[in-house]
Amino acid sequence: RAEAAPAPAPTSAKALACPPVFDGDYWPEECARLHGLIERRRGMLGPHGLRSHRDGGPMDQLEALVQSVARQPSAYPFARPVDPVALGLPDYERICPEPMDLGTAERKLKNLEYQNPKALVADVRLCFRNATRYNPPHHPVHEAAQHLGALFEKKVTALLDKLKDRGHPDSERFLDTFPLDRAAPPPPPPPEVDAAVA
Repeated sequence: RAEAAPAPAPTSAKALACPPVFDGDYWPEECARLHGLIERRRGMLGPHGLRSHRDGGPMDQLEALVQSVARQPSAYPFARPVDPVALGLPDYERICPEPMDLGTAERKLKNLEYQNPKALVADVRLCFRNATRYNPPHHPVHEAAQHLGALFEKKVTALLDKLKDRGHPDSERFLDTFPLDRAAPPPPPPPEVDAAVA
């Protein structure tokens, strides 16, 4: 008498594991390209249906600028803060006393924690400067930081040129003066000290 085959294990809603990346693989770039196409279509057909995805306020443009760099295939080492303990980097905090990553910069931008665009640009530059300072010149993270840093600078320059074309003659000053925290609530007043208690 033949035994019945065991029932298949119930499938859960687990995310699929990412296959390993080998030299010469092109699928990460292709996935990033396709994701960009999908996001652009979603943006054009979503709540801003008739607007171009390139139009929008300065806040939208800055957010798109950071996201375009953070979504590059080589940006995964910069997506979250460096954990020196987990990575076994005992000297990281000494060499890079001000840690920064693209995920933190995106979060701070969305939470309106930046006073102006210059602070955002400084944080993104700090992220790549830390990576090139800590990692030796031919290390993949060092090279990725140089590549992404150059891409970011190119995109910042393009944004400033676009502002000039739209009638902002002093677009460099834009980085200093445009307030990003305009929707943030005002700071609370200082606590009043009762003269009788003090």
